Amino acid sequence: MSGLALMEVQRALYTKLNSDGVLMGMVSGVHDQVPQHAALPYIELGDGAQGTVPSDDVLVTECRLRIDIWTEIGGRKTALAIMNRIHALVHLGTLSLSGYELVLLRCEQAETSLAERGQRIRGTLVLTAAVAEV
Repeated sequence: MSGLALMEVQRALYTKLNSDGVLMGMVSGVHDQVPQHAALPYIELGDGAQGTVPSDDVLVTECRLRIDIWTEIGGRKTALAIMNRIHALVHLGTLSLSGYELVLLRCEQAETSLAERGQRIRGTLVLTAAVAEV
């Protein structure tokens, strides 16, 4: 398989999040590029990076993806509830990948912060997906 594993992992993550009815009942949408005037709360698939991991027999690629959850200023509890749902869906879970096999999917970091000059709350999850080419 040639190409970026990161692109396939992001596609699979987008599909997984969008297909969960509970999560979709909590947010207005999951976005790669957020539309202007998107209703809060929403999920934004943020920055990503990939690198190779030394292994004996197969090429393993480690992909790190940031997921941002945006809520109203008083929405720290809302952000945490959405983050908790995403964590339940992905941490040590599965992704349906094309051309790759998922080795491990972990939620590495979670945080909330005041953002946009104190106008919104941003929750952030950082995921790591280790994948092998098939």
